[in-house]
Amino acid sequence: MTYGKYHWRDGVCFQRSQVSEGEVQIEIPDLDDPNKVQTLFIPPAEWASIVAAVCCEGENAERYREALALHMKPIE
Repeated sequence: MTYGKYHWRDGVCFQRSQVSEGEVQIEIPDLDDPNKVQTLFIPPAEWASIVAAVCCEGENAERYREALALHMKPIE
């Protein structure tokens, strides 16, 4: 399955990795060389923790589990 790429701004992009199920791929332009991009891969459990941690109420076990379940929910 192909997932869309979210273009945030200044060339920073987020997308679900095509390599690993649930992994999030982040592309960040190299500030020193506009022809290069740094790519980061965030595992699903860590991505869910990030999402839960930045919500207004902060991360706890329940919000973490909800974020992970939403992130890993199969597309119907």
